Amino acid sequence: IQPALDTLLAERARLVAELEGAGWTLPPANANFVYLATGDRTDEIYLALERQGVVTRPFTGAGIRVTIGTRSENDRFLETLARIASTT
Repeated sequence: IQPALDTLLAERARLVAELEGAGWTLPPANANFVYLATGDRTDEIYLALERQGVVTRPFTGAGIRVTIGTRSENDRFLETLARIASTT
């Protein structure tokens, strides 16, 4: 189980660093997910991610919970979020 935990922690740290580098402000992440405060744009961003096959958990009017996945899943999320952010 330790290798899986180590991978999760490394991916979480990488995801947090990438998101903060892109200008997102994140609360501390101590679980298997990160939280993006997307406010009034939550549904718009959630639906755009969903249309691209990226599954997240929205909290309408507040933010989006993103579960830490594999490196390739996290890369896909980051790339998709960047595309969405650049077009809205």
